[in-house]
Amino acid sequence: MNYRTIAVATFVLGLVWLGGMTAFVVSGLRSGQLDGLGPAILGIAFFGLIPALFFGTVGAIFWRQNNIEQRQRRDVHLREELLQRVMTRGRCKFDELAQELRVKPKVVEEALYDVVGMKLFTGYVNWPGREIIAMEAEQISGDKCPNCGGAIELAGKSMARCPYCSTQVFLPLEK
Repeated sequence: MNYRTIAVATFVLGLVWLGGMTAFVVSGLRSGQLDGLGPAILGIAFFGLIPALFFGTVGAIFWRQNNIEQRQRRDVHLREELLQRVMTRGRCKFDELAQELRVKPKVVEEALYDVVGMKLFTGYVNWPGREIIAMEAEQISGDKCPNCGGAIELAGKSMARCPYCSTQVFLPLEK
């Protein structure tokens, strides 16, 4: 049973509870067991509306949790697809990947940084050419740009940047 099913069930339970309590109070009014509308409204509010609001709130919490999990699954799937396409082809353009994955190029860029951060990708990014190039760790030199051959400068942990062509190189971590 997923969170969406639980959310819908609690919403329905809240509505059924409110309807049942309202019917109970209305039947008490019709049979003359309740004197006036005051006790009826109070009864519906305390025994119908408040529990129904509780069930609705619980349902909303489960609904929100379902949305969070769906978004996380979508993000994982996107990273898997991106990594699979880049590693299979070896060279991919940002815009083409974005079109294939049906996302914006900025989303592809963020997903690339995610897979680099998880140490699942080695290679480099040619920013002026908007291209991702996968390379085996053994092929990447720590001192020369794989795009233009210029000297690269360390730009962070396991990352270097070429000052000549703006290529960003994702270096393999030393073991």
